[in-house]
Amino acid sequence: MNGKNHVLAEPAAAIGTDQVIQSGLQFHQQGAFDKAARLYEKVLKKEPGNLAALNFLADARLREGKPARAVQTAQKALKLKGDMPGTLFILGNALSAMGRHAEAARQLEEAIRLKPDYADAYLSLGNAYRELGEGGKSLAAYEKLSDLSPDFAEARFNLANAYRREGLLEEAADEYAETLRLDPRMAVAHSNLAGTLSKLNRPEAALDHAQKALALDPVLSTAYVNAGNALKTLGDLTAAEAQYRHALEHADEDASTHGLLATSLQGQGRFEEAFAEYAHARKLDPRSDLILGDLSTAQLAAGHLGEGWDNHEARFKAGTNIGNRDFPGVPRWNGEPLDGKTILVWKEQGIGDDIRYISCLPDLLAAKPENATCRVETDPRLIKLYARSFPGAIIEGIGANDAAEDIDYQIPMGSLARLYRRSLDAFPATPGYLVPDPERRQELRAWVDGLGEGLKVGFAWRSGNMGEGRSVHYTQIEDWAELLALKGIELVNLQYGAVESELKRAEEKTGRVIHQAELDLFNDLDGAAALTASLDLVISAGTSVADMAGAVGTPTFIYAPAFHPMMLGTDHLPWYPAMQAFARKWNEPMAQVVEKITAALTARL
Repeated sequence: MNGKNHVLAEPAAAIGTDQVIQSGLQFHQQGAFDKAARLYEKVLKKEPGNLAALNFLADARLREGKPARAVQTAQKALKLKGDMPGTLFILGNALSAMGRHAEAARQLEEAIRLKPDYADAYLSLGNAYRELGEGGKSLAAYEKLSDLSPDFAEARFNLANAYRREGLLEEAADEYAETLRLDPRMAVAHSNLAGTLSKLNRPEAALDHAQKALALDPVLSTAYVNAGNALKTLGDLTAAEAQYRHALEHADEDASTHGLLATSLQGQGRFEEAFAEYAHARKLDPRSDLILGDLSTAQLAAGHLGEGWDNHEARFKAGTNIGNRDFPGVPRWNGEPLDGKTILVWKEQGIGDDIRYISCLPDLLAAKPENATCRVETDPRLIKLYARSFPGAIIEGIGANDAAEDIDYQIPMGSLARLYRRSLDAFPATPGYLVPDPERRQELRAWVDGLGEGLKVGFAWRSGNMGEGRSVHYTQIEDWAELLALKGIELVNLQYGAVESELKRAEEKTGRVIHQAELDLFNDLDGAAALTASLDLVISAGTSVADMAGAVGTPTFIYAPAFHPMMLGTDHLPWYPAMQAFARKWNEPMAQVVEKITAALTARL
């Protein structure tokens, strides 16, 4: 009988364990993880090797916010049976929760090895690699997850985020759109898509998705930020300011939002308010180079040149499009004696910036001893022009000194201003420092003289980059109809790129022929300099065309945003004494600026 009772007792005990585990699972599913854990532990007191109880307990502890205990429990289970992908998944997530992402990735990779179609493990693995800064591996994990679960909105969302982190913005935008197709009410996907579209220079679409995000989640601070960014790009600084302030109502400790609010105030010329916001942003995040770099532009725009140039060095670490270079073992030059030394000055930004900052090179050449050597790397299109203009320097193409072993110091072109333009009285009063080819200039002047009587005016009405986010800051050629109709002038095209259709429209509308020299204005910059110098006046947007005109000393009318950093707190551009600036405030119609320039030209006739 005892034997019979013993036999009967075994299944009775097993049934009891199962019932306890089932009760625990009910609490588990209800989110009562502590109650569930107590029942699993009750089972484990009787059966320490019960794998089901160990696994459920590890998951409960993880969900309860106790990852260390989850790790201990999962490891006990894996000692008993090491090939359980679900347990490895729990262990990996618990390790990630503890910040041990490298260990987590190893456990999750093993889970996937055992179960190659383990979608949840790919999601966690992608997250672990993201935290480790291994963007490529993170992206690969999310792509696999998306292949396994193409209709899983979160999978597409994480893939979109990975694409965005890797700078693959078009791919990110597509995946956010796919996420929203699967889950139209995912507010954060609308917001992230808005941010991505802003970076793709599609501010109107960005604003639309930011507004959709806010309609779904009115306290989503990132959506307010993305709306503000789109509005700022579209030129509506008041509305942008309002959006940033709304964002701060929900996330007042976010340093970047305070910094963005400062930029919107800066653009309106409200510098004291902007400086207060920058100060608050830096207090919250004193190590942010992006905020410091933005602050430097405000300081320069307000005329605080010393502080502005010093802080402008943060531009290389701010994640902007400034082209930094690495010269291992070669120190940055900060004005040290150059006796017997070789210094390299290198191009960091666009053509217009390079032309502007090289105006400081004569100061360096005048200060260096005769036994010192100055090398300058620039865009190959500028080599001839610079070599003629600065015979005391060796002018070379970008990268010419990458393998050089005789460079003692190096300095980016834009950093020369920190040493030589710390006050307005440090700017030369004589216009023109670039020397065009005299023969080409003479030939082109003869061509210009043959165009007819009157003032010979070079004309460039827009930027070469007219994406959606930039077009609001530039004119169309049709906007200049009144100027084009003026008598006593001959207009010469200085607008590089494919402009034939625009010139034809202007001629059809006004009867004005805008003459074109037989030059490639984009690639033949030496020729463009000669043409520009042969003219009586240049009218240009704030592009490299205007910089070239100012650098060769041709009188120039430029239209540009008010409070521009390179105006250095003045109403003109101190870099170019022969240039007159027509500053457009953010809320001023472009037509008013065109009208002012037309009136100024008329006064010269």
